[in-house]
Amino acid sequence: MATQLQLLRERLKYQMLSLINSKEDMKWLRDVHLPKLETKYSSAIIEGNEDSPDAIIVYERANPLMVDLGVRYEDLQGFYEIVED
Repeated sequence: MATQLQLLRERLKYQMLSLINSKEDMKWLRDVHLPKLETKYSSAIIEGNEDSPDAIIVYERANPLMVDLGVRYEDLQGFYEIVED
């Protein structure tokens, strides 16, 4: 079974990724894509286009490390929901 790190490395090969970690960007993320996201999350990696991402992984640390476990949200019928690995 693949680990979360292995899956992330595989996704990195083909996707456009954006790291956001400013307070303004995280506010935008909550306003636009994840209105119920807790404020404890300080950064996110957006997979795909920022206007309609394929997935969003949020982290508590503002500058996440590769070993940090994030919470992954995927677009499921127009709404972002947590996806369990």
